[in-house]
Amino acid sequence: MKTFHPDLLLDEALPGENILFDLDGTLLQGDLGETVFYHTLLHADLYASGSGKWFQPLGQNKPLRLTGQRAEILDDYLSNLKQEEFEKAYTSTARWLADFKPADLQALTEAILLRGIAPVPIPCSMENGGEQRTITLNYGARVKENMRTMVREFLEKGARIWMVSASPQMLCEIAAEQLGIARECVLGVQLPTEDEKDGRFPWGEAKVNVLRQAGVTRALLAFGDSRGDSAMLEMAEYPVVVANGSTSLPKLAGQKGWWVYTDPEERVA
Repeated sequence: MKTFHPDLLLDEALPGENILFDLDGTLLQGDLGETVFYHTLLHADLYASGSGKWFQPLGQNKPLRLTGQRAEILDDYLSNLKQEEFEKAYTSTARWLADFKPADLQALTEAILLRGIAPVPIPCSMENGGEQRTITLNYGARVKENMRTMVREFLEKGARIWMVSASPQMLCEIAAEQLGIARECVLGVQLPTEDEKDGRFPWGEAKVNVLRQAGVTRALLAFGDSRGDSAMLEMAEYPVVVANGSTSLPKLAGQKGWWVYTDPEERVA
């Protein structure tokens, strides 16, 4: 296994070089799209009341319960993930979030990232179609400080940083702002509109497609942590797998001769 260290490239100038990053599990510990999705499902009543209390991140010990339509929405999402219907799953989260006011979603997302909540398992009681069960939601997302430093140093060397993610576009832009990545270099999920009938769903081969549409045909480096990043990694001169203990991608890296970055902020299994 080839081990990646940032200083392998940081001792030279990188003017105009494209460097690609996945967001969830790579730049962030945890999944921002999922965390905001779970939070809005569980706090939709508070949102509707206009109290503003729903901006508060979930407590680890607070009992949580979902019924009716919200339980059905979550059940469908988890079912799609289990069946590896990733486009259906992540598009459904974007559709749900589209019904919230953008200013409120921004405030919530900023609150989550500001708190720097590392992912924690939260039990949730769910009733759907008369069936009751308890599931565990992995809740929390925070910027990895070592990745923030790496991004900043690449930018200082003149590189152009791209964020390509299957989380909703607006959430990606908020995370990018905290990392110093330009908004025009953020490619997240966008729902279809009258002008763009197909929308945008950057996962798997689609990550490469959206990059090419943005004018990126080659990259010096690409960083990712999951199978959905494999195609993007392939297009880089130096593909780097971020090992975080939740993916089999390091094994693929060994087979392909890719670099592996063992993230010091993750507990690697």
